[in-house]
Amino acid sequence: MRSRSSEGGFIYLEALLLVMVLSTAAMLVMGGLHEAQRLNRTAAIRSAAVELANGKIAEAQYDLNGFDRSSVETFENFMGGMTIVFEIEATVSGSKVTVTVTPTIDDEELEDCIVTVERVVFNRP
Repeated sequence: MRSRSSEGGFIYLEALLLVMVLSTAAMLVMGGLHEAQRLNRTAAIRSAAVELANGKIAEAQYDLNGFDRSSVETFENFMGGMTIVFEIEATVSGSKVTVTVTPTIDDEELEDCIVTVERVVFNRP
């Protein structure tokens, strides 16, 4: 015949094991959510950089010789609170235009978000 006190000990161990498994699962889920937020932020910054590069190329198509080859765009309250500065540099080699957009947050370059776009443009008459 088993005693009642030994049953309580096994229930306590089972409850402790369940808490450990649930806390480990919760930590993994929270880590995955953090990584998803980082990837979402990176994708949004890269998309904005591509659109700025396309805008600079559109300026070059309008006036290849007279467009501003370097500019700075600041997005305040980007994705709910960040201030991002996009430095846009364009170089022209014949009819090929190369635009590089470098985003920075708090004077720190985001190396994985730098975008370079090259296109051949023809000056409109």
